[in-house]
Amino acid sequence: MTRPEVAVETVPVLARIFVERAERAARRAQGERGRFSIVMPGGSVAEAFFPVLAEADLDWTRADVFWEDERAVAPDHVDSNYGFARRSLLGWVSPRVHRMPGEAADLAAAASAYEREMRGSLADPARLDLALLGMGPDGHVCSLFPGHSALREASRWVVAIEDSPKPPPARITLTLPPWHWWRRWSWRPSAPPKPKRCEKRSVTQARPCPSPWPPAVFLLDDGAARDLA
Repeated sequence: MTRPEVAVETVPVLARIFVERAERAARRAQGERGRFSIVMPGGSVAEAFFPVLAEADLDWTRADVFWEDERAVAPDHVDSNYGFARRSLLGWVSPRVHRMPGEAADLAAAASAYEREMRGSLADPARLDLALLGMGPDGHVCSLFPGHSALREASRWVVAIEDSPKPPPARITLTLPPWHWWRRWSWRPSAPPKPKRCEKRSVTQARPCPSPWPPAVFLLDDGAARDLA
């Protein structure tokens, strides 16, 4: 297992650290095969990082943007992860966008279609170059909540859930199997209460988990790091 990198800084500095990693990952991927793929979050991580990412020295015209999860809302809804990205990032850059259709009437079919889109867009073998993940207060990542049956998914890349413990209950989410072929991921627990809870309850304790883990950077603000000490 590769030992993760840990950065403890203020949120603006963490955002800049992530952007520098994204720029390097993009240059590497685009040099190797012409395109760069990235998985985007929603929530507080997106709010803190996207405005800085919009200024990155990155060739977005050769980038594929995917999402880690989406709530079952229309893309112009205030709770839409895609909607926030469109307002804070996508209005300034021009990647190839792969939006999760949270407004779909049949979320299970939409999840299957999104997996097919991912398989058709990524190289064979599949490779995602960078993922930015946030962690919720209960230790959830993407829309994978501790104890949820979606954590036991061993083959599908994307699933629909109808019983999220956090509203709204209906969502589309990536599962754990794609974590095996992420080239690098960055993980940002934020508020001080989160890391202590996540030590025992994080979805990373579920199976199947990536083995070996892809290289990771944990981005912690001062409060989060202090709570882990």
